Order: sequence, then structure tokens, then C-alpha cells
Amino acid sequence: MAQAVDRDTGADTGSDIGAGERPSMSLVPPASRSIHGRDAEIAVLGDWLAGVVRGDGSRCVLMGEAGGGKTSLQQLVVAAADAGAATVLTAGGRELEQDFPFGTVRQLFDGPRGRRASGPAGVLAARLDDARGRSMGTGDTFALFQDLYWSLLDVADQAPVLLVVDDLHWADEPSRRWLEFLGPRLDGVAAGLLLASRPDEVARARWTAGDVTVLDLAPLSADVTARWLTADLGAPVSPRVARTVAELTGGNPLLVRELVQEMRAHGLGPDVGVDRLRALLPSGVRSFVLLRMASLDQRASRLAAAVAVLDRTDLPTAADLAGLDPDAAADARNELEAARILGGGAGPVQFVHPLVRTAVHHQLDPTRRRRLHLRAAELLHGRGARADLVAPHLLEAGDTDTVWATAVLAEAGRQARRHGDPRAAARWLRAAAARPDAGPQVLLEWGETLAAIDPAAAVQPLSSALSRAGDGVRGTGGIPGATSDGAVTVRARAAVALAQVELYRGHGLQAAESLLEIRAELSDDDPVAERVDFQLLACGAVSAAARERLAPWRRRVVAERFPAGVRPGWVRMVAATDALDGAMDGRPVGEVAVSVSRAIHGLETATDPAVAGIVLSLIGLAQLLVDDFDGARAVFDRLVQRTDRDSLADRHADMLAQRASLRLRVGDLAEALAEAQDALDLADAVGTTSSLLPRAAAVVVSVAADQGTAPLAYVLDDIDPDATAFRLLAYSRAELLLAQGKNAAAAEAFEAYGAMNLRLGWSGAASPWRSRCATALRRQGVAPDRSRELVDAELAIARRAGAPRAIGVALRAAAHLRAGSTAELLAEAVTVLQDSPARLELAWALADFGVEHLRSDRRADARAALSRAHDLAVECAAHRLVAQVRPALLSSGGRPRPAADRPPALTRSERVVAGHAAQGLGNRQIARALFVTEKTVEAHLRHAYRKLGIRSRNELAGRLPAGD
Repeated sequence: MAQAVDRDTGADTGSDIGAGERPSMSLVPPASRSIHGRDAEIAVLGDWLAGVVRGDGSRCVLMGEAGGGKTSLQQLVVAAADAGAATVLTAGGRELEQDFPFGTVRQLFDGPRGRRASGPAGVLAARLDDARGRSMGTGDTFALFQDLYWSLLDVADQAPVLLVVDDLHWADEPSRRWLEFLGPRLDGVAAGLLLASRPDEVARARWTAGDVTVLDLAPLSADVTARWLTADLGAPVSPRVARTVAELTGGNPLLVRELVQEMRAHGLGPDVGVDRLRALLPSGVRSFVLLRMASLDQRASRLAAAVAVLDRTDLPTAADLAGLDPDAAADARNELEAARILGGGAGPVQFVHPLVRTAVHHQLDPTRRRRLHLRAAELLHGRGARADLVAPHLLEAGDTDTVWATAVLAEAGRQARRHGDPRAAARWLRAAAARPDAGPQVLLEWGETLAAIDPAAAVQPLSSALSRAGDGVRGTGGIPGATSDGAVTVRARAAVALAQVELYRGHGLQAAESLLEIRAELSDDDPVAERVDFQLLACGAVSAAARERLAPWRRRVVAERFPAGVRPGWVRMVAATDALDGAMDGRPVGEVAVSVSRAIHGLETATDPAVAGIVLSLIGLAQLLVDDFDGARAVFDRLVQRTDRDSLADRHADMLAQRASLRLRVGDLAEALAEAQDALDLADAVGTTSSLLPRAAAVVVSVAADQGTAPLAYVLDDIDPDATAFRLLAYSRAELLLAQGKNAAAAEAFEAYGAMNLRLGWSGAASPWRSRCATALRRQGVAPDRSRELVDAELAIARRAGAPRAIGVALRAAAHLRAGSTAELLAEAVTVLQDSPARLELAWALADFGVEHLRSDRRADARAALSRAHDLAVECAAHRLVAQVRPALLSSGGRPRPAADRPPALTRSERVVAGHAAQGLGNRQIARALFVTEKTVEAHLRHAYRKLGIRSRNELAGRLPAGD
């Protein structure tokens, strides 16, 4: 493999490309002569394909009505790409397979062309196979998208890749989402995406946004139609005939072609009369089809009807449905191909165009059509076909007493759900639930599926499942961790799902009440009891009202502690919850450490990685709040790496948000802001909403307060007073008000935050709302007694807990209120914070201490304290503190230390990318780990090289700043 040289600087960027020259190709003019009126489009497609071959991958979208020539243009490009030795993968949306998740993508990678492709192409289909047997959430789907993308790039290393998708409007939704995901990531890759879709407002908005070549295939003009007729009929036609043909066909190339065929079949020449033409084509393609079908024998008509019902199929299945023996079916197929109803070739049996299939299907008598679809379902089911291939025929058949129909529809829903298409799953499960023999289990699954896409709509089926399920109705039902050894009650499962929906609809208290009622019906050893308990803890974590209601239950479960051998996951969860509650409530650091140890002991042997991840997250937050920054950093780094490695993008965003909180707490403002923004951006890309994202938004606002800037408005909006997670954002908003000098509003906001915490049972000083509120009151010159009361309480709580940061913050606030003890309290604050990693809080304490020395005319002591405060503030990127310290430092006779003679600082992204490169990772590995494109990695490395004055990644290790 050759090493790619950076195109702008010549620097070695370390990306791997295939050796040798890329093949050249073009759209050969002779091949385009049968495509009338599309010369301009063909020229654009030629240029686009040449760009793909050069490595400038992009999308091209053909928009046109059915029969408008999209497929012909795609075939032209495919022929040119084939001739140029490119890897060409093709697929087409199918009307009856829109609810088959990843069906279109599977055609691309597992169709004849995909199977023939050399190298890693076969791996792409295997990626889809890996996903078939597991449930896919948002993060799992994103991970699969990433996997397919990087495997595609491996294929593109061997030769340029052309992905061609026809009839995109009929593609299944997961495939369409992946194609959307892929499009913007082709820049700098030798891969092109050629799509064809019928035009409508939704399709245009979805497929033509961004950097994309769009070709709108307009109807053919009368002049083009005239040239076409002249070429095909061998003599010029009159303008009147050309205008009539254009009018009758609407300028649709397929209809023009069909009309020419009909004229030839009827011996009509260029001088045909207009009335004769109108009689030949009274209503478009349907008339063509009906006229041709009328001339066929009964066997051909029956086979055509069978193929219309089955869509693209094999001849034996179509013959069975048509009631024909193999020889008769083969003769009928030949007759239909000769009549240009079916396409030719030895492959699957299919119509020459979707319009023709639609015409044949629609002209069937409704009763016969339903009967054929029912028979098709029976045939496919009898042959063991997948449920999602049988189910569409059951829907077309309408009401039927087929005993296995409910099971097939429900299984089709489960398949779609496993494959990451909840909308298709909901459609199948709704159809299954509507059948008279559907039980509460199907209602439950339908409701659980809806909960992921339309929570409000999920309430009705979940409520119905809950009411219809008796206490004795049991079944494992696919609950994670449930087996036949421990049956799961449908009623309890419905209650959990309904609680999840209601909780995030703002009905946390109702959800908790319902779960408590169900929990009373379950024994502790019932497998679903733990799931109910987990959901109860979730209610208390998300909803303030639910937390208050659940206080007695929470105290009991924390105190009782189930034996580890019976419910080890639950024991760790309770211990981790206790640790976080203890940290929030201001318990001594040692007590919190005991709960942390209990939660983490033996965690690596936990069988449920989801439980382990939640426990670690809670532990990390507890450690963060009691100033165990090293422990918290180890936990958060571990979680970030785990979610990165497993491509769990939504969870990765959560973990970045938590680590951003740690960076904020120790004073790494630039890192905190970058990581919080990464979390928000990644969550937006994945389309997830998480209870931890307000934490990321809170970091953005707090950094703005410390840097004297204004955060984007979106991080200040929509604070739900019942959501406990939004407390963090409420606190940050109050800090911003204080930094902006809006003291009255800040005091009110801090009081409201404190009242919420106290109501929830959290009286600790981890978030120093009391001292911040006292500061706001002092600046207004009001309520001195209240200010002293708040600061004294916070200092006592902080001393009892023993967390240095909280003690230092409280001492600083007390110093401003106790005139006779100011220097003493500030000296203690500096001493307490001296060995703490909370550098920014130390900088504030030093700044106050320096100013106090200056007031006492101790200029040397003032200069030393202020100089160190200034340096720390600069290191932390705390611009507001720098601006405040600088005048005092100058007054003390000091001078701000000049910046070291060093190259321009790397941005966070440049440091991260360069750090990976220094460890020996290639560009593709780095891009995959960071959820970015290789081109982005190349750009960051190019900038890093320029700033560091190097040309090769081999020089990185010796030039990166410490810590990178």
C-alpha cells in the first residue's frame, strides 16, 4: 500500500490508498444515441463520473416522473463505470418491500454485483447479517451506518465505487437513512452515489440538500419528440404529429417509446393521422398494457397477474401462483417478454418498468387481487419465507381467517424492530393487533415500538395491554435478560413501557404511582421485578415530583440491599445511586467512598454491560462531586473509550458530556467547552435526546460565564421544572446572570435552585448555590443576615463533607462577609485549594488574597499572589478573571508574564487527531474512532503539522505539548 501525500502541503498524512493509477472512464457517445433529448444531462453525468473516479466522491440525484428516463441514464453510467473497471453496486426500491429494513442496502451489497465484487465488498453484507439477530436502538443504528461506511471505503481503496439506487421513493426507510448518512461523507473518496427518485416536495427536500448534483428530467419537447419519431420511423414527421405525440405522452420517454412500438405493430408511418394516434393511446400506459394483454392467451395473462402480485420473483413461484406447469409458465414468460410486458433475461421475473407492473396490478378485479395476494402469502409461508416478505400480501388480502396471519404480522414487526426500522415495525404490529385473535402480548409490542417514535401514540396500546393482561398472563416476550426459566408478566412489562412513555411526557409522578402498584404484585425473585425497580429509580432520577413520591421506597431499597448472589446488578445499582445521593447530600467523603467501592467491586464480572455502564456513570459523578478527580477521570475516560470502541454514538455523547463536567470543575475551560460542544453536536447528528445532554449545555453556559461571553440562545431554553437533570442548566444560568452583573435575578435563580435541591433531599455544597446567592445579595447591598446565614451553612456543610473545592469556595465567600477575618479566611482558602486539582477556584482565591494584600499595602505578597492567579487564569482560559486580575497586578508593581515562545496552540480537535496519529493510528482508524471523515482528519493533521513546524507524523511524538 502506498502512503498518500497531503495535496496542499506535501506532508505525509498516513492515509492508506490502493497502489497504482485510478482507471479512467467516460460516457461513450455511441451508447447515448438511443436516449433522446438528454444530451445536457449526459454531459453532466460524464463530468460527475469523472470526478468520482478522481476521488472527488459526491452524490448525483436524478429527479423525474415514472418513465422519464432515470433508469436509462443510470444504465448508461453503469456501463461506462463497468468499462472503466470500477466496482458497481446496484439496487432498486420495490413497492412491496418498503417495510423490509435495509432491503435496498442489502441489494447493493448482497446482490449479484456485490457478491462478485472482490476484496472487502462481501464484508458489507456480513455487517447487515450481524445486525439481524439483535435489537437496534439509535446508537446501534448509527454504529451500523458507520460500519457500512468504513467497509465501503475499504472497497473504494481497490477501485472506484459506484452505488446506483433506482426507484428511491420505494426504498425502505433504514436504507434511505443510510444513504442520507453516506452522502455528505463521500468528499475526498473515490465513491459516487447515483440516486433516482420520483419528484415531490419531501423527496426534493431530502435528497437535494447540500453538495449534490441534481438533474431534473423535464418532459421531452415537441422538437425532441419529432427528432425521435423521425429517427425511429425512418422519415420526417409533421409538426402536428410531433405535437400530438408529445401531448398524448406528456413528453414521457417511456410512453413515447411505447407509442412508437404500437405504431410499428399497427403498420403506421410518419404520416399517421392525429385521430388514429388518439385512438391508439387514449389513456397512457394503462391502455398500452390493456391492449397488449388483450392479445395474449390465458396462460400469459395468468402469469402476468401472478408476477404483478409477487413483484420481482422467480419463475417457479410465479407459476405456482398462476396455476401453470413449468413448460406452460416458460411459454407464457416468452410471450410476455415478446410483448414487452416482462423484461428479458434469465434472472428474476419482473416487468419492464414499474409503471407496467402497477397497470397490470390495478386492472385486476379487486376480489381476484385479494385472493391472489392471500394465495401468495400461503405459498411463501409454506416455503418458509421470511415474515416480512409474507406480511405485505396479508395486508393486501385484507380480512382473512388464516390462523397463522397474526403470528406472521407480529414476527414481521419484530424483524423490522431488530433491524432498526421502528416505523415499519409499528405498521406490522398495528396490523397484527387489529386482528381478533391478537392478545395483549401483541398490543404490548406495538406500544413498545411506538414508544420509540411517537410516545403519545404509544399510550393507547400500552394501556390496552395493561388492562387486558391478567396477572396470570406470562411470557418471556423478548425482554432483555428474560428466559423461559423466569417468565415475565405481560402486565408488568406493559407498566414499565407505559411508565417510560409517561415519564418523558412530563407525567413522572403518574408513572411512579403505576409502577409502585405493579411492584406490589411482584415478588423480589420475579425476573421482571428488577426491571420495574430500575424504572422506579429512573423516575426518581428524571422527575422531581416522582423523586419526592418515591422517597420512602428509595430509603427502603437502599437500606435493605438484596443479597449480591440473587441480584448483583441491582446491588451495584443501589450502591452507585447511594454514592451519588451521598455526594449530593454532603455526606462525608469517606462514606461516599464506601458506597463507590461497594458499587464497583466485581463490576468487571457483571454479565449485563448496560448495567455496568450505568453504574460506572453514577460512580464517576459521585467521585466528581467529592473531589476525587483522578477517580472520576479514570471512570469517564473508560466510558468514553468504551462507547467510542463500540460505536455507540448516543452513549458516546452522554459520556463526553460527563467528562466535560469534570474538565469544567478542574478549570480546563477550553477543553470543557470543546467536549461539551462535541457532545451536543454528536447528539444532534445521531438524532438522540438524552437526560445527560442538559449537562453538556450547562457546561457551555458556565464556560460563557467564566469567559465573559454570551452562549448560543438554544442552550438557555426550555427548562422543565420537573426534570431533575435541568437543575444543572438552571444553576449555570444563574452563574451567567451573576457574571453579567444581574445580581437580583441571579440571587432569585440561586434561591430557586437551592429550593429544588432541598426538596429533592440534596443539601450538599457540591454546587455552591448558597455562597453564590450570598455574593449576589452582597453586591446589591441587601439582606446581610441572609447572606451570612447562607455562607455559614455552606461552610459547615462543606467542612463536614471534607471536599476541598467546596470548602475553598465557601471560605472565599465567608471572607467577603467577615471584615475582621478576611485575610485569615482567604489564606485558609488558598491553603485548602493549594493541592486540589480545582485550579480555577484556586486562581479566584489567590486573586482575592492578592487584592487583600494590596489593600494592606503588602505589595510584594500581593504581587506574588496576583501573578500566580493571573497565570492560572490564563492556563484555564478564564478570560473574565484575567481581565479582573490584570489591573490589580499592575498596581502591585507586577507585570503579566509574557506567553512562552512557542508555536500557535493546537485546537482541541487538532490535539486529539495528532495524539492518535502519534500513537501510530492511520487516518482511517482515527476518523472511525472520532466519527469524522478522513478528509477532516487530513485537514486537522495538515494544520497541526504547520503549527508544529513538521512534515511527518513520525515527528509528532516529540513535538506535541505535554499531556497530548
